[in-house]
Amino acid sequence: MDINYRDFVMQSMDGYALHKIICDKNGSPIDYIFLEVNTAFERYTGLESRKIIGKKLLKFFRKLRVIVLIGLPNMVKSLLAGKKKNLKVMLIR
Repeated sequence: MDINYRDFVMQSMDGYALHKIICDKNGSPIDYIFLEVNTAFERYTGLESRKIIGKKLLKFFRKLRVIVLIGLPNMVKSLLAGKKKNLKVMLIR
């Protein structure tokens, strides 16, 4: 059986989002841009891919600012901006 990794991730029951890192002039990360998300991500967050692709992550996940600035892999609880929903978010650089 030939399983395409991208298809597996996009059809996963776990939320997934791919981002581009935005760095300041010194090369330190300051934000991320959404490049793609799966349907589970949309379902868990309530954010539609058509509305967030190309947009900055911190517009939607304000409490992740510290993690973005540190730039380390971390598991955090984040309050989704404008929603009353707690999510566990794993950022891997």
